[in-house]
Amino acid sequence: MFKIITIDGTLTETVEKVIELMKNHKFGPLTKVDFQKVIKTKIDKDIGKVYEIGFCNAGIAHQIITINTTFSPLLPCNVSFYELNNKTTVSFINVEKHFAFVEDPEITKIGIKVNKIFDSVIDELQNN
Repeated sequence: MFKIITIDGTLTETVEKVIELMKNHKFGPLTKVDFQKVIKTKIDKDIGKVYEIGFCNAGIAHQIITINTTFSPLLPCNVSFYELNNKTTVSFINVEKHFAFVEDPEITKIGIKVNKIFDSVIDELQNN
């Protein structure tokens, strides 16, 4: 369900890199959740550095919503980050699998397209 990589660097550095790489593919951050802060504030538990960004490409979102407005809960595309020992694990949702349950061939094609973009971002992260 996820495409997962671990790279050298802090969570902050990695988040900045991913945002820049995603912008190259017209995906921008729509939501940001600092789970470390939320969990500590809500239930006073420590979970380490865990962060999530919901990315959106407005053109792709438009395509999905135009096909069927009830598909909007499929958005945004979430990417999560976890830092441990100066390495950050990045988890990209496998969009094709995420979209598969709606059983619509047009949505499946969009999922495949987004996965290719995410694969490109992962390759760029690993080669930087």
